[in-house]
Amino acid sequence: MPAIAPENLRARIREQVESVTSWDDFLAIRIELKPETLLDNATRHRLEALPGSVHLKGDTVPLEYEIQNGEGVARLRLRQGQAKRLRPNEVPRLDRPLRFAVQRGRHPPIQADTLTALQALVRNEGSMREEEHLGRAHPRKKEREHRRDRGRRRNRTGDRGRRRR
Repeated sequence: MPAIAPENLRARIREQVESVTSWDDFLAIRIELKPETLLDNATRHRLEALPGSVHLKGDTVPLEYEIQNGEGVARLRLRQGQAKRLRPNEVPRLDRPLRFAVQRGRHPPIQADTLTALQALVRNEGSMREEEHLGRAHPRKKEREHRRDRGRRRNRTGDRGRRRR
């Protein structure tokens, strides 16, 4: 399906915005990618019939579809706890390679090609967060230290008790 390869879609969008010369023009332009012009009906219906989610251990987990190196793949988007508990024999079988991702709040997702690799990355991320957390002083402790240091600056020899600005 070369018509929907990411580089071809970007080229189609680029063609549509070539005439844009201002922000107002950009806001006014309507960018269109019509599926019926990109794929034949049979292919489009086959792709539309693909599942959007799977059930794992009682949870509904979203499936996203991508093209990697010209090959269609599915990405299972798990929560961190699901990724830690999931076992290889519980991974659904699909008609295409399955990839994995764990979303971490506002951070970019952790992505891997295998469940084992994803679980290793999630474990590593968790230990990195613990180290980061242990390295930080408690906010109230920092505030007390700041006040104590500020008092020391004011009472140095030559300050005569005057407050610095």
